[in-house]
Amino acid sequence: MLNVQEKNVRKDRNFMIEVCSFINSTGNNRTLDPNSRQLAPLVRILDHAAAALVRLEALRTNYNFANDHPERYTREAVTLYYEEALRALTDLADPEIRGTARQKADSDTNVLLAMFRAEEFAEELIKKTCAYMTRLRDEGRTKKIDDFKVACSEDPIEFEGVEEVGNLGEVSADLLISENVGEIFDEACRYSIGEVWKVMTPVHQPELVVGRLKEGLRQVLVGAFELKPEMKHPQEQPSFAIQVVGLDKLTGNTNLKEYYVRVDDDGKVAYIEGYESEYFVDLFGLREYKTSRVHAAAKKKRRRRRGVADGAQIFVSSWSHKKTLWQQPQQIAQWLYPRRRWGAEGISNFLKERERGDMAEQTGFAVVGLGMGRHHCKAIAAAPGARLVAVCDTDGERLSLVAEEYNCRAYDDYTELLADEEVTVVNIATPSGMHAAMGVQAAAAGKHMIVEKPADIKPERIDELIAAGKEHSVQVAGIFQSRLDPLNIRIREAIQSGRLGKLIGVHGHLPWYRKQSYYDGPHGKWKATWDMDGGGSLMNQGVHTVDLLQWLAGPVEAVAGMYGVFGHEIEAEDQSVALLRFKSGALGTLYTTTCCYPGYDQRVMIYGSEGSVSKNHSELEGWKLLADTEGTEEKELLGLYGASKDVSGSADPFAVGFDGHTQIIVDMYEALAEGREPLITLDSARHAVEIINGIFESARTGKEVKIG
Repeated sequence: MLNVQEKNVRKDRNFMIEVCSFINSTGNNRTLDPNSRQLAPLVRILDHAAAALVRLEALRTNYNFANDHPERYTREAVTLYYEEALRALTDLADPEIRGTARQKADSDTNVLLAMFRAEEFAEELIKKTCAYMTRLRDEGRTKKIDDFKVACSEDPIEFEGVEEVGNLGEVSADLLISENVGEIFDEACRYSIGEVWKVMTPVHQPELVVGRLKEGLRQVLVGAFELKPEMKHPQEQPSFAIQVVGLDKLTGNTNLKEYYVRVDDDGKVAYIEGYESEYFVDLFGLREYKTSRVHAAAKKKRRRRRGVADGAQIFVSSWSHKKTLWQQPQQIAQWLYPRRRWGAEGISNFLKERERGDMAEQTGFAVVGLGMGRHHCKAIAAAPGARLVAVCDTDGERLSLVAEEYNCRAYDDYTELLADEEVTVVNIATPSGMHAAMGVQAAAAGKHMIVEKPADIKPERIDELIAAGKEHSVQVAGIFQSRLDPLNIRIREAIQSGRLGKLIGVHGHLPWYRKQSYYDGPHGKWKATWDMDGGGSLMNQGVHTVDLLQWLAGPVEAVAGMYGVFGHEIEAEDQSVALLRFKSGALGTLYTTTCCYPGYDQRVMIYGSEGSVSKNHSELEGWKLLADTEGTEEKELLGLYGASKDVSGSADPFAVGFDGHTQIIVDMYEALAEGREPLITLDSARHAVEIINGIFESARTGKEVKIG
């Protein structure tokens, strides 16, 4: 990166020796004399380092503009930005070296900018072409080949403001090979490719653009496919035959030969009855048996049925045995992995992982603490890229049952589990007061971890765990799955975009119920204790509500609270009330209890100067915005997030679903693969614990407590 020319190295024969000497000297922490010969090359080193920084900063600036501010991405803007950022440093460098670096930085910018513009142009071509085909489809012009050709001729696609270039020559015949899904799709590809080909140049990488265009057209025109059905015998019921077509033909991905969708007699994809929007399809894995096995199965079944002639083979036109109703692959994939860009290959990989799971590529997880940890086990089993390697608990009976259920190793010693080389991630679900200490151990052993809520009961302990994670370069994620709820995400977006106006009120209400038996017994004695649980209804159950309020409405700067024990024989509290003042200026209230029989769902209400939102658990109750004068947005959102049958933990702690945990587990192994932080970091999970400790302190002192 220093880019020192060879002739300069030869000219100053001692340059590299002096650089090494300088590095060794500073690395050994020797006291350096300002007049020492060891410092002689420092000026030249810094000159070249400054030059390297110029090019690095230019590259970083190009990247940031392309991703965050594409509308302002120009060579002038990039140059102005990186020169201003480095002015104080580079003005001290040798002018010749600095000038050369800036010339190269400008050259880098020109290349990257040209690539960006080419990609932007190609993306726009694909977008407009798919929009054009969508319009023809919605107008009913893609049902018959003749109608489709007439539509393309009478109402051709137009790329406004784009001139034909025509320097690519003829479209390669390889790009126009039939996809074997019907003549309408082939004609759509031929026409679309021909039109975009006219306006592209080699810099756009036309062959790659055509591949992406076909992917888009497949999604738009799947309803127009004309597939040739095959009769296949499912693995589970080899005596049955069903009419299917391979998913490899449907998606264009040859890796999906073992996956099929059911089709009608005319080759149309069979969607589940009652879903006119074609949102659900009958999708399943299938390995066909050999003919001999089919006849053997039919013969075996014949013995259990009367009236079937000897030697007959049973066929049916549809199949219901162990039928799996899937959402459209694109819909499921984007729900489970919202950050991944999905093309045909991505969907294919998702389906293969979901159905089978590649053991060699799966991330090894372990769970310690098998109370709430059982939810983690279920979630890991449901995550396609995760594998439950081991579990750990001090209760031998519970440990054996869970290990047998999930066919994994069992440890009653935590240090032995940490020594297991197949374990990459440790899920810590022990009593809350043990989380940080066990996490520090895991970090020292080089294990990444997911820590059940709360991350610990004291902010300073969480700080120790954060520091340990950074020291040992491991990732640490918290459990606040409410942040992943689609409705909560919509509410947060509305608040952050200012659609509710200036925030005024933020209120959370958690009227839950727990029997005394919840706090008794060998696995309950730590609950609602100050040392191990850090509190009761507020820290154990209410921490999710506290985190959700601060995640939606922003940080809390001051609290005032009261708490007490009203319905249980416990040490800490089973009811709390608090006033919150947010940094935004909004005021809020928080109520938690485990005394409210039979237990009701969490309620959240947030309102500002321009509207209000209220929700009950994961169910939207009201979405009232002044800007939504006709109520159309509220109607739409109530349709998406209105009354549902989602389970909650209002009365039963084991009624809490594990889907949110699964998403957090998926996010963790994706974060490790992508070299990034998990979505829910401990830094972001810390504030909820800080707020709760502030409420307890206020209740004990009778004074308002500042947070942070």
